[in-house]
Amino acid sequence: MRMHPKQYGVPSYAVLAAVLLTAVCQTPVPAAEGATPPRPPSVFRSHYQVVYDYIERAHEYDWGRSRTRMRSTVNRLMDDLCRRNPLPPDLAAFLIGLYEDAGQDPVVRDYALQHLGGRLFILSSEEQRATITRSLSDAATADSGTMAGTALLGLKRGRGVDGGVSEAELTTLSASIAGNSNAKSDLARATALQVLAEVDRQAAKAVAADIRESDETVLRRSAAAVIREDSEESVIDPERIDGSSEPCEGCPLNISVLCCA
Repeated sequence: MRMHPKQYGVPSYAVLAAVLLTAVCQTPVPAAEGATPPRPPSVFRSHYQVVYDYIERAHEYDWGRSRTRMRSTVNRLMDDLCRRNPLPPDLAAFLIGLYEDAGQDPVVRDYALQHLGGRLFILSSEEQRATITRSLSDAATADSGTMAGTALLGLKRGRGVDGGVSEAELTTLSASIAGNSNAKSDLARATALQVLAEVDRQAAKAVAADIRESDETVLRRSAAAVIREDSEESVIDPERIDGSSEPCEGCPLNISVLCCA
């Protein structure tokens, strides 16, 4: 339909830019192999789909020997997206898809779970929170690595909120992860044990008694802290066992998902 300029007025440059950006994003061009990563788009100035596209493809570029810069850039963009008010459209669905993409960088998938269980969860509608909760629950049960612990922390933050898990569900899931001797990550088990201690200390003590002889330092330390009822201050804070924390000075594993305090 042809629009008459006197009736509808001349569209602004902002509107035209948004239309053009949307058209470009509908026909994405894959990153050339070994290409230098482009400058990250501004969340506050770009069409959101442009930012989504950049995050999704960041791992395809050549970031040199270390992927730390790529992961840091992606995490910052996710932070910026989650700070927007109102939230960008389809942000939860985008992050869920990012986590579910097995070909995506594993740390980026972990970051997606962290943001799903953070501020985004609280600001979402009840229906969206229920969708996020299902994805976090699936991640906690399907993955036996560090992503299970990340998902569990997200569930813990949303317990009792409409659309979140109940305390009984969180207790059952935490006990299952903490007691899984076949898990790929003892960090996830340590996280689960500390979450379990918050919701059901007696259940946590029972699980801790079974794993306190573990050869893994962090897991053994977590179990010992739970068993010592009179040493509440020595319990590792599960809020610090996530990708947003920095490695402790002298941390034997030197990774960002661990706090040895």
